[in-house]
Amino acid sequence: MTSFPLGLRAFAPLLASVIVASAGCSVATGDSRAADAVMNAAGKALEKIPSPEPKPRDDALLIDPPLVTFGMINTGATASRTVVMMNQRPQAVTITDMKLAGDNYELDALPKLPATLSPRDRIEFRVLYRPRFAGWASGKITIWTNESKQVVSVNARAR
Repeated sequence: MTSFPLGLRAFAPLLASVIVASAGCSVATGDSRAADAVMNAAGKALEKIPSPEPKPRDDALLIDPPLVTFGMINTGATASRTVVMMNQRPQAVTITDMKLAGDNYELDALPKLPATLSPRDRIEFRVLYRPRFAGWASGKITIWTNESKQVVSVNARAR
């Protein structure tokens, strides 16, 4: 006879629910003369357990999209994506610099820097992708403001 420890963790739901959570465990003995062991457990949340408040982002700019993707682009072609930056602070924010790192990418229609955005003001620019060779290409755009530094990732694939 072989024995082994088996532990269960307490059922700790984060939200109240009418759904019953259950789990089970079966142990097959492989012996036709012995019965297989089966253990089941179930639980139901009756009251909501408070979840932690989400941590607010400390970024001065809301950047949309936060990840610029191009998908599959033919070599020699040019693809363009628009990026919008919005001041989410209650005071003015100044964009002091923007830099792009990554092959086959280019920033286009950039605002004249430094550019000051009042609360809720928005500006946009374009990211161009001009692949010269087949394969994956990644990059990043770093945006500096008078309050923070933010990074936007850029990904694409050329065929």
